[in-house]
Amino acid sequence: MDAAKFMSSGPAVLTASWLTAINQLLINAQPLIFGAVAVRIGLGNAELGQLAAVIIATSTIGAISGPLWVRRVDWRWFCGFALVAASAAFAAGSQIDTLTAAALVFGSVSFFLGLLAPPSYGCLGDAKDSGRAFAVAVVFQSSLAAVTTLGLSMIVIPAYSSPGAFLVLAVIVAAGLPFVGFLPAAGAKRDAPAPPIEGAPLLSAAAIPAYAMLVAKALFIGGVLGYWIFIERVGAERGISGQLIGLTISLCAVASAISAGIAGYLAGRMSSLAVAYAGTFIILLAFGLLTIAGFAAFVVSNLCFAFGWGLAQSAYWAVLRNADATNRLFVAGPAASGVGGVAAGLAAGPVIAIGGLTAVTIASGVYLILAAVIAYGVASRRPARIDEAVPPREESPVGAV
Repeated sequence: MDAAKFMSSGPAVLTASWLTAINQLLINAQPLIFGAVAVRIGLGNAELGQLAAVIIATSTIGAISGPLWVRRVDWRWFCGFALVAASAAFAAGSQIDTLTAAALVFGSVSFFLGLLAPPSYGCLGDAKDSGRAFAVAVVFQSSLAAVTTLGLSMIVIPAYSSPGAFLVLAVIVAAGLPFVGFLPAAGAKRDAPAPPIEGAPLLSAAAIPAYAMLVAKALFIGGVLGYWIFIERVGAERGISGQLIGLTISLCAVASAISAGIAGYLAGRMSSLAVAYAGTFIILLAFGLLTIAGFAAFVVSNLCFAFGWGLAQSAYWAVLRNADATNRLFVAGPAASGVGGVAAGLAAGPVIAIGGLTAVTIASGVYLILAAVIAYGVASRRPARIDEAVPPREESPVGAV
């Protein structure tokens, strides 16, 4: 069976996009959840940084082995299990009252959400136009984040604090279950097992560009999350109310959804590297705007940050996918992102102690610049995707997203 038989259909891409939105749900709602938990059980910035590291580390553990098994398991059953487990862990979060309990709940949730990453991103990468498929996924992620954060900040957290927020998130995760049947089985069909899609060996010279892009992805996400983790704290430090910060975070999700849609439109019309560079420049501009005092500057700078994030994120995915001659390493993108996020979270405490939240923002900018440099080196000398050389069959349900 050739690689084209595995290429994702339109419904499969939409389902995978919805699953990536659930996969990113905790990260996107993290500032609000952290704020509510911090108030409820009394946590400081350093402890929140530790919790952030736990979240991203366990998510990475869940995703990092993906290249070894992603072509060998039934994506439908696997994602169904991960959704049930993550939903149950979120529900348990309504009972936390200590830092240890918070670490256990956040670690469990992020581990099971991390297991969603290889199948869902694998499905997106198998689409005919993977750049556009990744952009659709970012739109889903941002849209779900916008609705969720708005509801949490305006209704749930003010009325029910963190227990209510955890229960709402549990319901949202469970809402992914009815759709897993639209995913491809990915080579684990019980009636006629299919061979996995294979490319270059994982340990070969041809795989080096993909590994380099995984490093770039880690740096990029580390730069983004290094700031995002503390956006609520940045607003609070400026005397902005929790509800206004929540509204800003919701608007950020809308901004990233819009820019991700733009990135999808630009896919095939403009190089992925150029789109990634444009998004990175906008994020750096946003960091510069943070030096201006006042609520208006806080809102504008964060909207620019989110717009640049949405624009660059799917572009980085496309560069990684196109650089992957193994046809498997690209699914480790979430794991690489997790490594970058863990590094940012662990470094946050010492960096804040030295230079405050401003120093965290500067460090994030440095990460983004390093990621852009690596991406340039990779994109200028990338190998072709393995499935680009395989002409699709007429009966193959190739995605046209």
